[in-house]
Amino acid sequence: DPATQTLFVATQRGCPRGPTHSKLPWPIPSVHGQPIKCLRKGFLMNDNTTVRNINGQGLAEEGAGMGAGLNGGGFFELPGCVTSFAFQRNCGRGNFNHGEGEHGPHFVMGEGRGVANVLIENVRLNDLTNEASLSAFWSAMTPDDSAHHNVTL
Repeated sequence: DPATQTLFVATQRGCPRGPTHSKLPWPIPSVHGQPIKCLRKGFLMNDNTTVRNINGQGLAEEGAGMGAGLNGGGFFELPGCVTSFAFQRNCGRGNFNHGEGEHGPHFVMGEGRGVANVLIENVRLNDLTNEASLSAFWSAMTPDDSAHHNVTL
């Protein structure tokens, strides 16, 4: 019943005006001039985390080349790489022939390690407006190759 659920609604693309107050070391990875953390609207889960009884409305970012931001990220995400690449104990795109490319610790969300005991239940997503996140859940690769455990959706 939506009347008994908490609403979480993304209303603005990109970052709000003003500093991002990021703890990430510079340079913060960006897509089309927006820091990736501003493109990923949703919940970053950690150890022993539960989300239940919410109605969530995501918001996709527009434009080509949004792969690093998953075109807005998953509504629920596990810590790790912001892209689908883990490279030499870092995240990002690497030139596997020469060890170069866009990679480093600034392409990591959260602590970048596997998490345990995550529960997501009784969640309704993306049916409040025509805007929507394009992915409900992102299980990220971790730069240290640690696994996520006991994750229940």
